[in-house]
Amino acid sequence: MRTATLVLLLLPLGGCSLIGSLGDELSKYTETTTMQGLALNVAEPENDEVANALAELPEWSPGIGRATIFLADAANVADLSNAPIRGAAVTLRAKSFGALALDEGDAGRYETEDLDYPQGQELEVVIEGDTTHRASTIAPVGLKNLRLPESSAMNRTIVVDASNEDIDALLVVVVEVGTGKVIYDSTPTSVEDMYAFSHGDGPTRVELDGSLFDRAGLYAIGVSGLERAGEGTYEELNVLLSTFMAGEVVFHSVLIEG
Repeated sequence: MRTATLVLLLLPLGGCSLIGSLGDELSKYTETTTMQGLALNVAEPENDEVANALAELPEWSPGIGRATIFLADAANVADLSNAPIRGAAVTLRAKSFGALALDEGDAGRYETEDLDYPQGQELEVVIEGDTTHRASTIAPVGLKNLRLPESSAMNRTIVVDASNEDIDALLVVVVEVGTGKVIYDSTPTSVEDMYAFSHGDGPTRVELDGSLFDRAGLYAIGVSGLERAGEGTYEELNVLLSTFMAGEVVFHSVLIEG
């Protein structure tokens, strides 16, 4: 009887612990607070002509780090743009710079262009309101050794292939150096675009159509291998509908010959 009594006492205690663990795990998928976030840095190009052209482009100026965070109270993908969260205190945190507050824009958008990119360090986003929400990833080093052609012919497709790199997604931007125009940019700019870009198997290979290179001259092809926050880093956020990514953009110069 003594053994039987001990078993009966232990089962409820173990059951409570198990139920609590299941509840915590389930909350990751039923929590309605969602975040789509992207932090980027632009590395200094090796080519001076490319560096001068990029310096005239605010979004792609070398040494400039920026981040965009979208917040929504959403139970499904369709709600991401319909229920923005306003008035939150959003900060980025890293060992190298401490805390950086993001400015609130329209429709649940928070952003900064003053990010001192903490290369190789943990980069955390913290959202404070009625509850504190957070997620983190490692701010990766740029893909400086990715092989791209130094030259190519007009109207020829150029393939950017990072499928052998340890990344979650590939971001690509192309600048025509002579005109200073951005002629291709895969950076997601809306909450829906960011969700689509970051969920599922992210792109790691991009084909740049030959029509982009219809004039001879120098082009800058920027590539960034993005790292996504691990599921275990999300706190008080829906892990199915949220993402936080970081990456460094490295520009490669390609001469298009006529």
